Amino acid sequence: MRKLISFILLILVFWGTWHLYNKQAQSKKGGIVNIGITLPLSGKNAETGLAAQDAMNLALKEWKNRKTSYQYRLFYQDDSGDPEKAGKNLSNLIEKQNAAAIITLWTPAAQKAIPLADKFRRIHFTCAIGNDLSDGRYNFNHYLSYHTDKFTETFFNTTGKLPASCSSNLYDALNLLIFTYENTSPAWGDSLPSAERISRNLHKLSNHTTASGQIFISPRGEVLQAEE
Repeated sequence: MRKLISFILLILVFWGTWHLYNKQAQSKKGGIVNIGITLPLSGKNAETGLAAQDAMNLALKEWKNRKTSYQYRLFYQDDSGDPEKAGKNLSNLIEKQNAAAIITLWTPAAQKAIPLADKFRRIHFTCAIGNDLSDGRYNFNHYLSYHTDKFTETFFNTTGKLPASCSSNLYDALNLLIFTYENTSPAWGDSLPSAERISRNLHKLSNHTTASGQIFISPRGEVLQAEE
């Protein structure tokens, strides 16, 4: 009788382990990563914002041609270069669209995003000038001015336009986010990795190939050129 009970318990343990593993695998495969983006798509900076949108659409298209563990959806909102509108957009993207990560362009929008990223624990990437726009925990700033000839050629062949300021930076930002999600497992029972796990793995990137050349991310969350 004891052997029978032991055998039954063993079967139950194996079944429970398999069930948890299977549930985890299914949740990862079906997880949807919503990424909220506010850009100046109208107004005097519309050319820069529209080029950044084209660059991120290009990055997403390239990932869609691969087999990914998660599904990625981009939600764009127009802030017309108005910081107050950018703040409202970001709140809407986080609270209504459930954005797991947010992306901004230029300093005023980034300044609106920083406290929201901290409050809601969302990864935030920006391309902006300033010393206090990244903290290495949730906020990251990619303001490298250099981009490769390959990116320029690919961007032109896809859009018929030359990249504008920050086009390659936000192309990189989206690629860095997706790459890190693809290489980060969620906690048991979660469908997506937490912002803390994503942040940790972003900092592990070393000599990573991007449209801005080889990069790494500093402890403060700044995307910097890797030494050759």
